[in-house]
Amino acid sequence: MAVRQRGTKFLADFMVAGIRYREMFTSPTEAQAWEFKTRADLALGKPVEKREFNPTAAAGGLDVLRGLFNHVVRVHWSGAKSAADQKRNAQRFVDFVGGKVPPKSAFSAEKLGDFLAELKASGCSNGTINRYLSNVSKMARVALKADKLDKMPDIPWQKEGPGRTVAFTKDEVAAIIRLAQRWGYQREADMFQFLIDTGCRLGEAEKVRWSDFSEGFRSVTFARDITKTASDRTVPLFPTSVAALERCRAATGDLDRPFQDVKGARLRKAWYRIKEHLKLADETTIHTLRHTRCTWFALEGWDFWRIQKWMGHSSLSTTRRYTNLVSNDLDVMVAGTPMVGGTGDGGRPMPMFHAQPAHSVGAPPPVPADAVKGDLRAQITKAEQRVALLRVSYGALSKEQLVGSCVALTLKGEGLLGALPDAPGPG
Repeated sequence: MAVRQRGTKFLADFMVAGIRYREMFTSPTEAQAWEFKTRADLALGKPVEKREFNPTAAAGGLDVLRGLFNHVVRVHWSGAKSAADQKRNAQRFVDFVGGKVPPKSAFSAEKLGDFLAELKASGCSNGTINRYLSNVSKMARVALKADKLDKMPDIPWQKEGPGRTVAFTKDEVAAIIRLAQRWGYQREADMFQFLIDTGCRLGEAEKVRWSDFSEGFRSVTFARDITKTASDRTVPLFPTSVAALERCRAATGDLDRPFQDVKGARLRKAWYRIKEHLKLADETTIHTLRHTRCTWFALEGWDFWRIQKWMGHSSLSTTRRYTNLVSNDLDVMVAGTPMVGGTGDGGRPMPMFHAQPAHSVGAPPPVPADAVKGDLRAQITKAEQRVALLRVSYGALSKEQLVGSCVALTLKGEGLLGALPDAPGPG
């Protein structure tokens, strides 16, 4: 008999005419019976019965943590864009606790506390710890619904601070691109230019297709199948991105994507060499280029709604992170000159809440009245209110230019708009 034990299961494993037949069973008797029947069917020329392999059952079902993990991965996380991250996070918990441990023991306060201590000891931030615990919590909810737990465990969530948004200055971005070109990383330099101009995610830049660009490279549409939020968004392109894309077209030939060959070890090597040479902050990554574009928009005075639409943020709270300006930035904004400007438009500063005629080419769409919902005071930072008040007081902004903006709605809601002086606007 070609039956052998594998953990708590039994594997039937044999060969006939050079073809291997293997199946897993919960008992040796079942394994032997299947082998006898399979050999008989083969001798009679009948089709062999194929049993669908169930990793949950093979691991011991939902009665043990490994079986629960396999079930959640197969049923709940399969096909999700973040499936790999979810599986990796949960796998760490399973490896730490033990795959053969029953759910009641695995999700005990003691085990969860030990896992928390392990994550902290490994240097995980509170935000990272909560990502791990979120996947652990999902497994616990599935176990609870399957009656493997009496109640939902007390997950030791960690308090997350507002975090710090790191951004490059205009000079730093220029230095990054120049150095990449000087060292022979022209393809990487073009990608960096595209990232800073569009503010897209690295994965979106890697997957965007030539067919996603409009004629003459006037705009690019990031399709829902490559975006994090599973929704389309279209943004116009700066001249610097157009030039970069024209170089990409000449370099890629018949490739379907402009940055199809810019990835992997070469991209990481280029970035880390540049980062070390320019002595950029330790926490900066290629993704910091996206943070930078969003931060520049905020410093240039774009309102929340337009920034959110351009960047593709699913939540307005994400956009708000970039508008919590420090006091030093406020003085610069009042003077009418942003601390840093955009790239690709000649560094031309955009006055805060600059008003453009509705018929002008490239004018941003008006903010609909229902774009700002809920508690306006919670959505608009005090920093923006202060900037608006100071700029009107200094004569750098008229009350009319505030109309339709998120700040105007907030100031009106607080009874402050009517108290502003009738100072003339710029010009």
